[in-house]
Amino acid sequence: MQHDAEMIQNEYPVIDDPQIVETINRLKRKMQDVADAFEATKTPAQRKISAKRNAKSSQKKTRKARSSSPVKRLFLVLLLLLSGFGIASYVNILFEPAIPEQVAAPEIAEPVLLPAQLVLKSASYEILTSELGKTLEITISVENQGDMKGMPEQFSIELVDAASTSLMKWPMQVEGEMIEGRQTRSFVTRLIEPPADFANIRVSMSK
Repeated sequence: MQHDAEMIQNEYPVIDDPQIVETINRLKRKMQDVADAFEATKTPAQRKISAKRNAKSSQKKTRKARSSSPVKRLFLVLLLLLSGFGIASYVNILFEPAIPEQVAAPEIAEPVLLPAQLVLKSASYEILTSELGKTLEITISVENQGDMKGMPEQFSIELVDAASTSLMKWPMQVEGEMIEGRQTRSFVTRLIEPPADFANIRVSMSK
């Protein structure tokens, strides 16, 4: 067997793959160990007979090896290569590290945005006096308690006297940018020369 391997190695290119070469060498050492163990169990007489048989067998193998066709030698090389690949693949499977199981990340729920919710927070006034006369300045504060933008359509402003009797009333159109969510904005309007008996204001909002 060793003689055949040497002949094949001399006649064919050397295998450069270290993994395949190591597999073939392990197979050779294993077979040699089995042969040595079996030889150690024989008696001296059996060893002589075995030596003669081995000598004859070696001569026959040499003649057969010389007369064997290249196809048989190629078949033997292919058989050794396939055996090496099979053992190498099995070893790789045994020692392949286990892939940790991937844990799916919990889904994060998107926040729910509340629509605009406009609330009239306050309405105040101030009388300003200048060379042109008296001016009534009215300040109205609106809070958006929602998350989305919003804007009131208009305000309704009413002037009353001390007895809460209506003196005059007019709508105030709202202009400008929309109120951001969770924000408060103030709107200002002015009236020149308010009624003399003016005492207070009433404001309502149309959304």
